[in-house]
Amino acid sequence: MRVNFIVGMLAVIFGCLIMTAAPAPGAFFQKEFVVCQDQGNDVLCDPYVVRKDDYVTRLFQQRGEIAYRDFPMFLEIFKRLNPSVKNIDLIYPGQRVLVPLKIIAPNTLKGQATGTVTIPLITITNIPQQLQRNSLNYVVQPGDCVSALIAQKFGRYSTQPYKEAVEIFKYLNPQIKDLNRIHVGQAINIPVATVREEAWYPEVFDEA
Repeated sequence: MRVNFIVGMLAVIFGCLIMTAAPAPGAFFQKEFVVCQDQGNDVLCDPYVVRKDDYVTRLFQQRGEIAYRDFPMFLEIFKRLNPSVKNIDLIYPGQRVLVPLKIIAPNTLKGQATGTVTIPLITITNIPQQLQRNSLNYVVQPGDCVSALIAQKFGRYSTQPYKEAVEIFKYLNPQIKDLNRIHVGQAINIPVATVREEAWYPEVFDEA
């Protein structure tokens, strides 16, 4: 029992020490979009390659932006931007489509006139609010470190879920400049594992 306790404590200490060394996913919250013309409007679109089990409604749900009341309008935009899709109920793996996300005014985004922009995904979606809903308010206790708190919910250090959770933690806690330095009594937000079940989650870390 004593040996197991010591091993466990060493694992926690090691995790705290390697926090800053854990590599971050390269495309976190950044995505390349295209700006298309539709009936005189600039429309920000996500170029997407259809995957198995995809359907059009799900493509919109994954991006977490379009309000229910606006869905019919954006569905019509989708049809106009994707004339190769003859039946919106039938899209196929490997098929390339443009998913309209937002109508934007001219010169709103840097590089908009070129037809391609690279921007943080969260600036055009409601994902920030959904990240907050999938987090836990927590007060730091003696012996806590960020890596151990995240590993408790997302698994071992250096796994992909763990790395992604570290990036979410950084976003939820911009006041923490050094993840190796949190103090007792400090209020922080910790992401919870349910965030990985959200329909939009794969898009947040999609490097494709």
